[in-house]
Amino acid sequence: RLNVQKGQHLLLDLGKRLLDAGVDFRLVIAGEGEREGELKFMTRELGLEDKVLFTGFMPDLSCFWQAIDIFVLTSLWEGFGYVLLEAMLAKKPILAFRVSNIPELITDDMNGYLFPLPAGEQLLEADLEPDAGAVVSPEGPSVAGTPDSGKDLPKDAGMTAMAETVQALAADAGLRQRLGSAG
Repeated sequence: RLNVQKGQHLLLDLGKRLLDAGVDFRLVIAGEGEREGELKFMTRELGLEDKVLFTGFMPDLSCFWQAIDIFVLTSLWEGFGYVLLEAMLAKKPILAFRVSNIPELITDDMNGYLFPLPAGEQLLEADLEPDAGAVVSPEGPSVAGTPDSGKDLPKDAGMTAMAETVQALAADAGLRQRLGSAG
């Protein structure tokens, strides 16, 4: 779903960082939703037109999983994260933010890597879809209670670390295979 909860604007931010670092990459974004026009506009504004493919809704994601090397989940909040299980079944290394229950599924340097959510990106209850069935405290969704949850880090520390990790994974097929197999 292309919506606020899924945070695809952060995926595009990651793409811009990779482009600026001279990394050869392609972002494949599957799904549709109310933010599609906004995300396509952002893609143009960031100069990523040749690097981003919006596939639209895909009833069968098998070709998506075969086409990617690394799965990046930029969700600001997840209820369970079924897509993470799908990525593990496809044997893909996973990069995600340390939010909600994601740390229960991803273990750093085992089957992927977790990063602090950038400051100012907390999902607000008003941003949730009416039928999402989520309960969010007035303070916003909880970030896993770990010392490196991002509260004392520079605003973009998580994004910087994520971009560096993508670069490392892009250069190391063995590491991608090890992380993907551990899923």
